[in-house]
Amino acid sequence: MDLARGILLSVEAEDNGKARVFEREHEDASTIHHVKLLLGAGLLERVGAVPSNERFKVHLSWDGHDFLDAVRDDGIWNKTQEQVAETGGSAEREVVKALAIGFMKQKISHHTGFEL
Repeated sequence: MDLARGILLSVEAEDNGKARVFEREHEDASTIHHVKLLLGAGLLERVGAVPSNERFKVHLSWDGHDFLDAVRDDGIWNKTQEQVAETGGSAEREVVKALAIGFMKQKISHHTGFEL
């Protein structure tokens, strides 16, 4: 999940009207594998007309933005990772997102005094 989060953050950093490009010759196999997983999960969308297994031109999907908003904060991400590790070390993406949102709500409630 750390690698997937890092990829999403790097795509977002490029998201100034340009797509992020991942190329097999410039990336390690694990990164390319995770880009494919993120595409399959609908968190990334391919840009361009010709699909290639050598070059991935991508941007964040709506779901990718939502997921990244939930896990962007390093403190929330670390708490989420700790809790997942304590319960067996893995969880599906939606569970990770829900857990991160729960921690985000706690943080907001703590700072504002409003229960969310």
